Amino acid sequence: MRTAWLILLLLLSACASLPKAPSAVPADKVLVYIYRRAIPIGPEDLHVYDGQTDLGALGPGDYLDYLADPGVRIFKPVAANAGSMPYATTLVGGRTYYLLAYFLGDEFKSAAALTPMDEATAKAQMTGLKEIPQP
Repeated sequence: MRTAWLILLLLLSACASLPKAPSAVPADKVLVYIYRRAIPIGPEDLHVYDGQTDLGALGPGDYLDYLADPGVRIFKPVAANAGSMPYATTLVGGRTYYLLAYFLGDEFKSAAALTPMDEATAKAQMTGLKEIPQP
């Protein structure tokens, strides 16, 4: 009996740490998760832009969710003393996307980048990450 309670607590805590998701994304909107794994590589804060709009600053172990309009988008990760590699894509309404923010290079010279991730990998990597509020 004691083991059953322990398993139940572990399952509940794992579920509580997963990012929230709406039951369905409206057909005229797109849900984009942008996350940074808890690996302390690169500058502390990494700002992510959708065009000219600052979506927020991700530290190691942070994620944000962003409800966007469908269409052509250019996301740009920006960090102090680092280069930036924009990510251009076309977002389709009613879908959910996952983007991993990371740094290429080393502690002396690096570039911030974004890459798309499949849902299963992203959810596994996002477990335990902290949601940051939208500015």
